[in-house]
Amino acid sequence: MIGALNLYAEAPGCYGPGAREVALLFAAQAGSLLAAARAADSLRQAIQTRERVGVATGILMERHKMPADRALERLAEVARMEGVPVREVADRVIETGRDPGRG
Repeated sequence: MIGALNLYAEAPGCYGPGAREVALLFAAQAGSLLAAARAADSLRQAIQTRERVGVATGILMERHKMPADRALERLAEVARMEGVPVREVADRVIETGRDPGRG
């Protein structure tokens, strides 16, 4: 469930016979919009992560003379060993320029 819709009134029974259907339609529309916003945010984060991993891979390739596939494997390997996301290891490489597998 993404959210909840609460309706308040000054007196019981003041909503007309179609109010429930209108509220259900509104809730469905609002839920769809919230889900779309979450999906867009998730996609933005994935793209940013991919870019950061690409930059870190390039740094390892240039500074440490690794082939592309080995540089990417190194990031994933260190992330697995440390139990952190690959993005975190990539950020560290970007900040320091160091090979994360060499301490």
